[in-house]
Amino acid sequence: MHTQLIINSLYNETRIAVLEKSKLSELFIERKSSSSMVGNIYKGKVEKIVPGVQAAFVTIGSDKSGFLSAEDVYEESLELFLEEEETAKTYRKKHQPIQDMLQQGQEVMVQVTKEPTGNKGPKLTSHVGIPGKYLVLLSGSDSVNVSRKITDKKSRKRFTEFMQKKPQDLGFIVRTACMGADEKDIKFEMRSLVRKWKRIKKKYEGLKNPGVVYEEADTCIKVVRDLMGNGLKKIVVDSHKAHGRITKYFSDKIKRDDFKVDIYDKEEPIFHRYGIESQIEKMYRKKVWMKSGGYLIIDEAEGLTVIDVNSGKLVGEEFHKETIMKTNQEAAVETARQIRLRNLVGIIVIDFIDMQSVKSRRKIESLFTTEMKKDKARTTIQEISSFSIVQLTRRRVRESVLSALTEPCDVCEGSGRIKSIYTTCYEILRDIDQWTKQSAERPLVVHANKNVIAKVREIEGRAIRRIQRERGVKIKFKSDEYLLEKFTISREEDLD
Repeated sequence: MHTQLIINSLYNETRIAVLEKSKLSELFIERKSSSSMVGNIYKGKVEKIVPGVQAAFVTIGSDKSGFLSAEDVYEESLELFLEEEETAKTYRKKHQPIQDMLQQGQEVMVQVTKEPTGNKGPKLTSHVGIPGKYLVLLSGSDSVNVSRKITDKKSRKRFTEFMQKKPQDLGFIVRTACMGADEKDIKFEMRSLVRKWKRIKKKYEGLKNPGVVYEEADTCIKVVRDLMGNGLKKIVVDSHKAHGRITKYFSDKIKRDDFKVDIYDKEEPIFHRYGIESQIEKMYRKKVWMKSGGYLIIDEAEGLTVIDVNSGKLVGEEFHKETIMKTNQEAAVETARQIRLRNLVGIIVIDFIDMQSVKSRRKIESLFTTEMKKDKARTTIQEISSFSIVQLTRRRVRESVLSALTEPCDVCEGSGRIKSIYTTCYEILRDIDQWTKQSAERPLVVHANKNVIAKVREIEGRAIRRIQRERGVKIKFKSDEYLLEKFTISREEDLD
């Protein structure tokens, strides 16, 4: 599938859009105020063991203690990498009780596999993995696993034999990007990952207190790395700094024209140019219209999401069965896209329009399962029921996109959501950036909620001062009784 990556980087926020045939399929948002912890490796100290739930709480030097379950102490945990790679059943061993493996005050090397959410701290594993472009190094293992997306038997055998040259005390996953890669480059990366692992161990041993010993690459690099070998053809980025990081990290792949990295330098904002901003706006809505005239209703809670399929404008009596099938087929494709796009996690229930025929239900089930194969997150899909209901579970690694973009609305006492204060802050900053490119003759006046203004000054005050200095324009903020998500920007002389 032809995939494009569109990257918008403005000051302390980076937004990464994955486009498949010009449609937004995934959205990643990284802000320096809440950067991702997934993939980071820490020196931790066991602060409490809870035998009742077979888990331990581990201090890692951050605000919240991490959660380490017994299975993540004893067996190899590959949650970070199994979205794409072969499930390593050989790692699954019967674990001992956690009180027999750990004790309070014990130091342990851990890696974050899931972001902290709400009052919960990050999920940890004591068996770490270090990803590269072609390989993933696995500590505490001695096996070689080949990506399940490499289906050619000869290639799988060749990679397995080639990787026998690895160090005996380390394991590796051969990633999809190895297809077509030069064996010299793969061997070079293997040695590089081994050296990185040795540096991590040395830093771990040198730390006296809990803290970070290795930080994963930024979101830009991670997303590009994960999409390599999966149809990625083009990257367009509007930041010279981000462009430089990507081209440096992936220089060997770019040289072979595996994909292009272009700098975007037009006046029109990049997300407007590619029609992404309007698609993001639709994500705030519960109702999702489909081309056929049907629609989805998406109700997202913390651990459960219900998606209801409706026929909408398609109500012809003569073609009732055909209408149902057509709507359900489109819904199967669109629902799979919305699950990825919104990053829905936990239990997901999809209520398709009722189908009497077993054959029809199986057809919809097969189509939906095929579409979900594009998803890198681990999912378990149950068989469609006689009521045309599909249930699935999807593993959480990062928070849902809606959680990142919105927050509970105080006005309706939590029954609905509005754009978060951070989302509004960066919308204001993007608009200021565009306004000040056009003319610097008259001051700008930003009318917004007082809490939003305070937050803009707190997290991007330096950026505001830089804009004023470099573009010679004065920016004024005026507090009004707007909701968090509402604001206006105008020239000072236009206010009358």
